[in-house]
Order: sequence, then structure tokens, then C-alpha cells
Amino acid sequence: MSYCINPDCPHPQNPDHLEHCQACGSSLVYDEFLYRAIKPLETQHRTVHQETHDTQLYEVIDEEGNRAVLKVLTNHSARVVTLFEQETKILRQLTHLGIPRFERTFTFTTSRGSRLRCLVMEKIEGQTLDQWLEKQMPLSEETALKWLKQLVEILYVVHQKGFLHQDIKPSNIMQRVDGQLVLLDFGNASDTVSAGYTPPEQADGKATPQSDFFALGRTFVHLLTGHHPIDLPKHPQTGRLLWHPYAPQISQALADLVDDLMALLPPARPQTVQAILARINAIAEETVPAIPVSSAPKKTPQQLPSATTSPRRRLGMMILYSGLVLALGYAGVRSLQPVLQTVLFPSHQMACDQVLEDALSCGEESLFPFIPIPEKQQGIDKFKAGDYQGAVAWLEDARKQQQDDPETLIYLNNARLATQPTQPYTIAIVAPIKNSPELSTEILRGVAQAQTEINRQGIHGRGLRVIIADDANDPTRAQQVAEALVKRREILGVVGHYTSEMSLRTLDIYQAHQLVLISYGSTSTDLSPYGLKPGHVFFRTVPTTQITALALTSYLMSQSPQPQNVMVFYNPQSPYSRSLRDQFDVSIRATGGRIGKSIDLCQVAFNAGDILEKARQQGTTAIALFPDGRFCAASYPNVLTTIRANNRRHPMVASWVLSRADTLESVGEHIVGKLVFATPWHRLSSTNSNFLKEAEVQWGQATLHGEGINTGTATTYDATRALIHALAHPSQPNSRAGVQQVLASPDFEAQGATGPIRFLGGDRQEPIQVLLKVVPSQGCNHYQYSFVPVDYPLAKEEILNCHTHSGGSVD
Repeated sequence: MSYCINPDCPHPQNPDHLEHCQACGSSLVYDEFLYRAIKPLETQHRTVHQETHDTQLYEVIDEEGNRAVLKVLTNHSARVVTLFEQETKILRQLTHLGIPRFERTFTFTTSRGSRLRCLVMEKIEGQTLDQWLEKQMPLSEETALKWLKQLVEILYVVHQKGFLHQDIKPSNIMQRVDGQLVLLDFGNASDTVSAGYTPPEQADGKATPQSDFFALGRTFVHLLTGHHPIDLPKHPQTGRLLWHPYAPQISQALADLVDDLMALLPPARPQTVQAILARINAIAEETVPAIPVSSAPKKTPQQLPSATTSPRRRLGMMILYSGLVLALGYAGVRSLQPVLQTVLFPSHQMACDQVLEDALSCGEESLFPFIPIPEKQQGIDKFKAGDYQGAVAWLEDARKQQQDDPETLIYLNNARLATQPTQPYTIAIVAPIKNSPELSTEILRGVAQAQTEINRQGIHGRGLRVIIADDANDPTRAQQVAEALVKRREILGVVGHYTSEMSLRTLDIYQAHQLVLISYGSTSTDLSPYGLKPGHVFFRTVPTTQITALALTSYLMSQSPQPQNVMVFYNPQSPYSRSLRDQFDVSIRATGGRIGKSIDLCQVAFNAGDILEKARQQGTTAIALFPDGRFCAASYPNVLTTIRANNRRHPMVASWVLSRADTLESVGEHIVGKLVFATPWHRLSSTNSNFLKEAEVQWGQATLHGEGINTGTATTYDATRALIHALAHPSQPNSRAGVQQVLASPDFEAQGATGPIRFLGGDRQEPIQVLLKVVPSQGCNHYQYSFVPVDYPLAKEEILNCHTHSGGSVD
């Protein structure tokens, strides 16, 4: 079914095959992207003294089968037009998982000459919270804190840009299928009134940021009680809602926070987003069960402290543990330590154990899907049995057989530490091993090299132990890994995750347990607000997508003085890919260019030839390739298909996830001279010669020249170096909070493969970026192609020869 969007059409429903409405004659296909409305959605209302129908929403589909939401302005008064343009401006400037993605605007002319303003934005799969209220029981405290945190973080992004929402209520909040909340409808006036939610000052046209806090508090009263705020009683003198008896499932602390959000006067409400987040975190981190608002049960004599929390019992267990150590002898008890720890301290998990197939390993199993060489397997078996001297001998032999395997080196370092009397510092590295074993090998080389270097001298007389974890680039698996890591109290920091998707899915877990997470690959701007929270644990050693977008835009400008019409290939469901596309859209528009078309790389039915032919017809001047980090199975193959189909016709730019050896192997001949990559680091532009020298020592010259030491290796090395620098601080931090405080200090600076490492909030302060091209090569790798900086001194048509050029040599 096709729908006519002419508001005056008497019969808007039409069969799919028609191009024009059979009732009014208006076109059923809109804009250059050939949108077609397939069904109307709920009409948006403005309720200022009286209800008026200002806009109509439709679900639309374009010629490629991509779905979106079309908002059509049906009221053309100056005030409503201003609000519509305000919403467009806000959506253009805001990039966050919790805000609908702006796609484009256009004007549609009906058969009678009426001009309709149209806004196309992301279609969000899920349900509004008023729909949720119809089906669910009132909200639990755990979910309330999670949702409140998400919405407050969205408001942080909105308020930072100088905007207000001004109409927060359940019907304007959607829950995506993955649980993320999204704030809808930003086209509101300062005197918008939604009965029961709008604060008094906003009704008088004097909205402030605290006005949004009031509406947020009223929204949570509705969610927590199941009753609309206007249906709840009020105190006769103060006018405050008397809602506590209707929400007995929550704690007094949460009830107090909601009350403070709804204070009648703006100065009495929390003044900043940070203040609200601090209170949410304090409530969430309470270790005792929530005490209901309505009653606080008294402690009875039978409610004695548990054995694990009794100091006398703990002392007794420690004495027993020490006695067992003396009786069995130090060497023998090391293999029994995990068992004894579980028996004596059941609430505490050892950093290293002998549990197999749990996606974590200190050395007791290989996490890679291929069978290791016999020497490595022997070393792993010895490690699992607690024979660490034997493990060292076998793993040293394995290193001689397979020098470029970082898992072997990490296990060897761990085994050596296990033979020493001092307890090491412990960190973890999370990589997508099951999903991307070769990529994970490159990543692990960075942490293994940093571990090897620091263990030669130690940190305050202690070594560095590394636990390897595999999140498989899967959201459920990533959350399970994060939950397992935070329970191991010896772990003082985590290097990970690779993709923005996995970091976004797990950060709340790390934050709740104050365990630092330093990402080596997550670049989405959606993560930036996490680094601005009080006591934030998120940091990253890669630049944001904004830096990448600016670098690629500057390159395109340098190639042609004319504004660019760029076709973008990306995955709209990936926070990283979507963030890069949106940042690129902002930067390319600033130069007078535009994104002519955005193509979903995650489509299974993907015809690159047809897409590129339409690109040619529409005057496309360049192609941007922004696949996700191998999150969608179809994304990378579709990129390769696109590169082949382009056949060097259009210039191409790409993000750093493509600047890997498998790209050279698959499409090397199709990208020579036509594809430029933006990446944070490359060995031929490296300013840290010591890193390259050590890399050649550890992994061999063939690995160095064969693209096995790349951006992922360097940024992981830097993340590990940042943790090492924090642990080596003169304060000798031996707790998670201590490590976080050192990293968050404005004076923090470490040295890494990519240069100085400093943080601004959680983001990398340095805008590190290198532009790469592909050239034919020999003696570098078996692909016969290599990445080099765009300004690398090669004569025209010259082939890079790693035996005669520097080619990354560190001699």
C-alpha cells in the first residue's frame, strides 16, 4: 500500500504500483531518493491550551529498500514553521544512540501547488514507553536507574549544544529492541504544555535546562507507579505529588532523587546533569538491598552477618589458608590456590583459574579457534596443571617455532610471573577472537609487547600479568565477559573493547564496579559522554570519528576545488559506522558538498553494480566506505564487492577498519591510486622508533612489513602503556579507584607508539591521523601491495621494494 501525503487528499490509500495518487493526483514518490510512504504513523500534537494537528508522520521506504520516518509539516503558521526548523537544526547537530538520526529535508509540492516541508529521520524499531506502560507492571528500581541514566546522558548531549527538549513524557521516549532509550520530538516551544509533565515556569514561556529535569521526574513517577501524574493526589499546601505509596518497590534514595527533580522551583532541582548522574551512581552502587519507600523492616536478632562479611570469620579463614600453605609447601599450593580461594572466599573470584571454555584465559587454554602447535599445547597443559616451570620451558620452545604468536608470549610472561614470590599487577585485554582471529592477533601483539617490555624492569618491584578475554564481537558475550572481569578484584584495568558496539554495551558494567576500560578501537562519538561522568572509567587511545571525518573531508577538498557529491556506504545499525557517517556529513556540508546517497552495507540482497550505476547518473563524485568493525556479517563482503564494482572509476575514501592486510589480499589491484584511508598510525610515519625496533625483535621483520603491526597493534600498545604508567605512579595505586584517579588527572601523560597519550575527559586529546594509499610492492608481503602514507616519497609508477626502501626497516 502507498499513501498520499497531501493533507487535503480525500482518499490517501493507493495500490503499490501507482506513481500518482488516484484520488488527488499528487505524486506518490518523493525527493530524489524516491521515497514512498507505506503507512501513516501516530500524529504528533502540540498541546498549548488547545490541541492542534501540526505534523503527520509516515513510515517510508526508498528505492533501495531502506526504511525511515517522514515528518510532514501540515500547519504553515510562522510559529510552527520555526519549531519545525528548530527540530531539524537540533537533529542535524546531535549524534547519539538516544537521538533519532537526521537524514535529510526536502520540499514536496502537491498536485494543487501546496508546498510541504518534509523531514526524513531514522526509523527506530521498538515501542514508546506509554506503549510499554500498557503491557508491563510498574518499573523496578534496577531498570529505573538504568533508564534514568540513559535519559540523563542524552540530555547531557542536548544541553551541551545549547538546546532544550521541553516535552519529555513517556510517549516521546522509545525503547529500541536492544533496550536503548531514544528521546523523540525536539520541535517544541518554551511554552509547550503537556498536562502532568510540564513545569510551571515552562508554561509561562521561561523554560530552563532544569525544566527538562522536572518533566523527567514526572515521567518516572508515571513509570514507577503506573499512574499518570494528573491522577495522583497532591499535598494540599505544597502541591507536591503524593506518589510514594504507589511505588513500594523502590528505595528511599531513588524516591528522594525523583522528588528533587520535580521540585516546584528550578533552583531547588539538581542544577546539572553531572549532579544527577552522581546520585544515580551512588544509588546503583549501594551494596545493601533496596529498602522500600513504604516501610523499612527492622533487623531481628536472627539476621546475623554472613560468614563472608564477618571479620572474625575472615581472620579464621586467613589463618587456615596460611596453615595450608605452610603444610603443603609453596610450590605445591600454587596449583591448588584457585580451589582454596573458592572454598575460603566464595564471594571473590581469582583473576586466574583453571576453568575452561569461559572465554577467559591466563594460560590454561588457547582462545583461538585453530589448533596450536604441539609445543604451545604442551605449555598450556603444564600451565593448567600448575607446573609453571614446565610451562615456561615449553612456551619458550613454542616461541622459537612460531615467533609471531602473541598469545604464546602473553602466556609465557604469565608463567614466568607465576614462578616468582611477588604477586603481579593484573590487567585484562578483550579482543573479538572468535569473530576475527587475525585482527585479534594484531591487537594482542600490542599488549604482549608492552607486557614484555615492562616485565624486564617491573612496576614497583612487581610484574604485569595479562588475562586474555574473547568477546567474539557479540553483545551478549561481551556483557558476560565484562561481568566476569569485574568480579575478579585483582584486575585493575581492562584494555578493550575493539568495536564501539561492544564498548557501549558493557560500559555501565565497568562503571558500576569502577574498573577502568581503555579502548584501542572504539571511536564513535556516542562514547564521549561516558568520559565526562564524575569518576568516569572510560578512556580511549584512538581519536573519535569526528577527527577521521575531518581528515577525509580535507583530503577530498585537496583533490578538487568543486563541492563533492559523495555516496556513503555504511551500517546504520552500528554506532561506530553511523557516527562516522554523521560526522562526515557535517564536515562535508561545511565545505559546500553533500552526501548524495547513503547505502546500508548490512543488506543481504546487495547489488553493487546497480547502486554504482545510479551513483553515476546522480552525479556522484566520490565514494566513502565506512563499514562497521565486522559486527554485521554482510558489511565487509559488501564493501569488497563495491570496490570491485567501482573498478577504480570513482575516487574512494575509507576508515581505518579497512586498512588491514586482508583488504590488500582481496582487492589490492582495485584500490591502487583510487582509495585513501584515514588511520591513527602507520609504521612509515611513526615517531617512536623504539616501538618499531622492539616490534621487529618480538615478531620478526616479515610481520612488521607484512602489515601484521598496524593501527590496532599500536593503539592497543598505547592503551596498555597508559595502564602501566598509571600503575607506576609514585602513589603506587593498588586499587581500581586509584588507577582511575591517576588516568583522569589533567596532568596525566604517557608515551606510546603513537606519541604522547593524554586524555580530555575520556577521549584521546591528540588528533592523531595519517592518510594512507596503496602501492604495488615486492619483498614486503605475499599480497604484492602495501599501505604507505599519501606523501611517501615514491616516484610515479615506482614499486615499493622493502629490500631497498626503508619500508618500515628499523636498522
